Amino acid sequence: MRTGGTALTTRYVANTDDLEARGVIAVNFVVPASAELMQRVADALANGRIVAPPVTRISLAETPAVFAAGNGEAPDGKTVIVLGQAA
Repeated sequence: MRTGGTALTTRYVANTDDLEARGVIAVNFVVPASAELMQRVADALANGRIVAPPVTRISLAETPAVFAAGNGEAPDGKTVIVLGQAA
């Protein structure tokens, strides 16, 4: 593991003490769900204020080539690595 950086999780599983000892800023992030929040999200989706990112699905075998391509960055949006089958 490299020293430095930030680890953010919405699953509240980061061991903040362990990560901070390694020089990593750890954040357990949670937004409590409520009917009001869900309505605001639905309204933002309907009005185009929230746009879903593009999703690229790749197989595990394709992973090294995808991340080695171009400038070494992952594709824009979300990259989903599909295990056990072709993407």
